[in-house]
Amino acid sequence: MRSRNGHAVLAIWTRLFGHGHDGYAQDARHCSTRAQALATRMRTPGAPVLCNPHALTVVFDEPSTAIVMPNVTDTLLDDFATDYLP
Repeated sequence: MRSRNGHAVLAIWTRLFGHGHDGYAQDARHCSTRAQALATRMRTPGAPVLCNPHALTVVFDEPSTAIVMPNVTDTLLDDFATDYLP
């Protein structure tokens, strides 16, 4: 049998209890707002974009090799949209 990494469990526990319910709720609102803002920015010039109002995923045609992650800045999202859109 394989052993499990006990350190990972402690790290998750520390994050869950240290960040708290309010912290995660704030993170979720922030990510949702950013997803909707990116979808709106991409749709403005007519790009086909899907974004469920209750999801954090923005779906669009395949971009270049650059990947957008949840922790990027608004400036980076603007730069990405500018580079991606015709």
